[in-house]
Amino acid sequence: MKDWSVDILKDFWVKLGCFITGYSYTLIRNSSEASRKTVKKFLSAILLIGTIWFAVGYLFVSRYFDANWAVSLFAGIIMVIAVIQIERQIILASNLQWWGVLLRFLLGALMAVIGATVIDQVMFKDDVERYKTDTADAVVERRVAQKMEVYNSRLKEIDEALIKAVQERDALILDVAKRPYIKSFKTKTNTLRDTAGEITSTNRQVESFQTENPNIRLLAKKDLQIESYETGRNDIADKKSSIYSDERDRFLEEPEGFLTELKSLFEILRSSNIAKAFYIMWFVLLVLIEMLVLAAKGGSGSTDYERLIQHQSDVNKRSIDSLTNDT
Repeated sequence: MKDWSVDILKDFWVKLGCFITGYSYTLIRNSSEASRKTVKKFLSAILLIGTIWFAVGYLFVSRYFDANWAVSLFAGIIMVIAVIQIERQIILASNLQWWGVLLRFLLGALMAVIGATVIDQVMFKDDVERYKTDTADAVVERRVAQKMEVYNSRLKEIDEALIKAVQERDALILDVAKRPYIKSFKTKTNTLRDTAGEITSTNRQVESFQTENPNIRLLAKKDLQIESYETGRNDIADKKSSIYSDERDRFLEEPEGFLTELKSLFEILRSSNIAKAFYIMWFVLLVLIEMLVLAAKGGSGSTDYERLIQHQSDVNKRSIDSLTNDT
């Protein structure tokens, strides 16, 4: 019973390996144990690489796209599928050329850089936050300088407008003090006509009356305008007084983007030998893991499965050639 269960488990492992690598299970089942072991080695290497890249895809989407667990899980699965397709290019190659090995090494190195960077960004999260806090003053000072320039320019415009408005108001006050009322005249003409409709006499009367100086109403509007300028000036002065603390709080509360954290991470690596050594360790580890399938392909030699595939190919080619020659 125990041997039967072990055989089922081994058979499942081989079936899964054939499904992942693209090998034919029918041919593998009829091949030697060496071929089945090769399939298992490929499967183990792909599972190891796929697990790492599943974690990279999940963490990257979850952290930088603010995705929920379902979307992050889907992203991780997509990364595993991509890894399988890449590794199949090596596994299913009948004759592995040197340029294929070089391309896979370069691709593995690039993937290792990306993977090590994403993993380190997650592992160094607290260090990145601390670095952000430590460098906040320099960033805030640059932002404050830019905003102060804008505020000072705006204050200059308001002051110029305020001085002009005050001068205009003073002129209006002076005019209203001198002439609170303006004397106006109204002419009324009375015409008398006879029975024939001819004008007999014309009487013109001039009436005088006083009206309020219209500058009084303009003075009220000018006061409102001056009050508006002073309010704007006070608002800018208040913002200038608290600009540093406001900008620092805003900077610390800003969500971190991928490029911002990447820049902070490289600054940490540049300044810390321990962090640099840890990153290099991750990088070398990922490169070696990426090369597992390539090493298994190169070290397994030619198996009877591959010879069987080559034999079938040769038989089919001869059959096609004979049919061509017959025609």
